[in-house]
Amino acid sequence: MNIKLITAFLILFFSLILNAQYVENIDSLQLNLKSIKAKRLLNKQENNITLDTAEAFVNYLLSKMYWGDNPNKVREYALKCLSLSAKHYHKEGMGDAFNSLGVLYFYKGDYKKSKKYYELAKEMFTKSGNKLGLGNAINNVGNICFVQGDFPRAQENYLESLKILKQAENKPYISPTLSNIGMIYDMQKKYSEAIKMYREAIILRDTIYDKEGIAGDYNNIGLVYSIQGNKKDALLMYQKALDINKQTKNMNGLASSYGNIGEIYVELKNYKLGLENGLNALKISEEIESDELISSCCDVIGQAYLGLSDFNKAEFYLNKSAQLAKELHNWEGIASSHERLSDLETAKGNCSKAFRYYKIFIEAKDTMFNEENTTEIVQTKMQYDFENKELINKAEQEKKDLIAKKEIQKQKFIRNGLLTGLALVLLFAGIFFNQRNKIKKGKKLSDELLLNILPQEVAEELKEKGSAEAQLIEEASVLFTDFKGFTSMAEQLSPKDLVNDIHECFSAFDRITAKYGIEKIKTIGDAYMAAGGLPTPNATHAKDVVNAALEIASFIEEGKAVKIAKGLPYFEIRIGVHTGPVVAGIVGIKKFAYDIWGDTVNTASRMESSGEIGKVNISETTYALVKNEFICKYRGEIDAKGKGKVKMYFVE
Repeated sequence: MNIKLITAFLILFFSLILNAQYVENIDSLQLNLKSIKAKRLLNKQENNITLDTAEAFVNYLLSKMYWGDNPNKVREYALKCLSLSAKHYHKEGMGDAFNSLGVLYFYKGDYKKSKKYYELAKEMFTKSGNKLGLGNAINNVGNICFVQGDFPRAQENYLESLKILKQAENKPYISPTLSNIGMIYDMQKKYSEAIKMYREAIILRDTIYDKEGIAGDYNNIGLVYSIQGNKKDALLMYQKALDINKQTKNMNGLASSYGNIGEIYVELKNYKLGLENGLNALKISEEIESDELISSCCDVIGQAYLGLSDFNKAEFYLNKSAQLAKELHNWEGIASSHERLSDLETAKGNCSKAFRYYKIFIEAKDTMFNEENTTEIVQTKMQYDFENKELINKAEQEKKDLIAKKEIQKQKFIRNGLLTGLALVLLFAGIFFNQRNKIKKGKKLSDELLLNILPQEVAEELKEKGSAEAQLIEEASVLFTDFKGFTSMAEQLSPKDLVNDIHECFSAFDRITAKYGIEKIKTIGDAYMAAGGLPTPNATHAKDVVNAALEIASFIEEGKAVKIAKGLPYFEIRIGVHTGPVVAGIVGIKKFAYDIWGDTVNTASRMESSGEIGKVNISETTYALVKNEFICKYRGEIDAKGKGKVKMYFVE
């Protein structure tokens, strides 16, 4: 059963469907948000819980509107909802925000983080007594179990969700759980019961105009037909789903529909149409950054290229599918891709490699379904097929061996002497190669350590010359961060917990700066410094650094809300960015480090200290470079220590 394509539709069923009056379009929600903000400003009720709650809810609805289409927007609006709700410990609003963040990370294939947010949503909805929200959160936890192959646990969550949602007496909201229970029936091969569940869900979804959910159920019915060998009706169901997804512009649904249609055409041996639909699915999957879907699409594309006998492209896409499936712990994806890789190697005549891939395929299937002896039986059959082919070669070789037997006996004495000499040569060669490998490993380790503390260009120069010259960078963008109230945090936490929190934050900062090609310079206590545009100058350094700064701010804001929900102390952060010339080079002879100097560094530090909590504060110089890329708010001329009045901007 092709579970990996079924799981693509789970995310369509995640949350309770909103009433039509709330989701007419994004523009109306944004107008509502502006109206709420205007009312707060007019009444000067900045701390009014009613207005904060209303604004939080609209931000949640906006985040939901972008599910599956724009991960950055989902994150942006969910964090705004979380921040506003956490300010007043409004549990329902926090539950909504945690749910939205759970969906975001599910799309990204980060199931560990996704489950964490769903569990937080469960906690908030339980405390608030919101049965609809609680049932939804439990359903979502079931989805995590489903994609990880833990079907009994998934079914347990779905049934618990169904029980709670029925108590809420709102039948249309039961439809996502009915669909998911239908998928469990799929796994148990109870196909008639599965289709019955899907059709019941479609009827309920139709009452609330949930077109995306209906499309998902059509896809799942199509999958059942496909399993039963009814490819014609399966294609019809997939096409219905595709048409609906085109109407609703549901990117995730479109990718899934194209992928399923592509697979049907491949199974019908129409490889050109299979490839065309698979490539359409891959393009959309990459746009919405869904590793789960990318893995499935690559599997379909690899199958199509295999059918077209383009072995190089088939190998590329199947390996990509296998790698992503492994990272996602998607055993169905691992099984499917390795089965195709086995077919590929068989077609190339490489039976030994085909056998290895087939073993992985069987092991993955065995992990999913725990069917005893499956691996042993199929391995034995594969080994028999492999050995049978080897027997033909062996018979021919025996004829040659018989002819050469007498000649071999004559040469026996000479050969033994040569072997003795050869053994000595091999002994010394082994010692030589062993030493050489140790040297190579030591060199590789030292190179990795060097690259961990120095930029690659500087490290190469240091290895080549024994030193590295200081470099004047005409224009670089420098980022500073600093935690507010670090001293008070240190008093509330144990040294171990404090270090763990700092480590978690700085590790995330390292990943973010690496993502945008920014060079980490150093950390000083709770301060973090990085720079873009060095050691190799580039034209995007300002944009890269501001993007990194915004992502760092979002990371800290997200962590803050989680800590508040758990009643724990939390970090808050100020971030400053300035652009200008710097001098860069290596300092010291022991524990040397790559560092930068100049007035630009000092000014960047002042941008941070003159900023506000949770804001990215940039200088006029940086603003001039990024004003067409970001929405910025002019703050006026602000006093900066040692700098006088300086024009500053907040990046919105």
